[in-house]
Amino acid sequence: MNLSRKKDVDVKYAGKWVFYFVLIGVMSGLGAILFHYLCGLGMHYFMDMMAGYRPEGSAGEHLLLPHTDTPFNKWVLLFLPAFGRHFFVYWSS
Repeated sequence: MNLSRKKDVDVKYAGKWVFYFVLIGVMSGLGAILFHYLCGLGMHYFMDMMAGYRPEGSAGEHLLLPHTDTPFNKWVLLFLPAFGRHFFVYWSS
C-alpha cells in the first residue's frame, strides 16, 4: 500500500519536471531562431548595405533579404566595428 502511493508521488514529481524541461527547450529553441534571424538582418544591413561585403552563406540556406548593389568598400568594413562599439557604449549609458 505504501509503495503504490510513493509511485503516484514520483510520477507527479517527474511529470512536473518533464513539463519544465520541455518548456525550457521550446523557449531556448525560439530564442535560437530569433538570434539566427537577427544575425541575418545585421549582416544584411551592416555588412552588405553599408560596406558592400557579401560573405557566402551556408549550402542550402536561403537569404533573408536579397543582396544590395552597394560596391565593396574596405574602409567602411575596417571601421564598422569601431562605430558599432561607440554606438552601443553611448546607447547603454
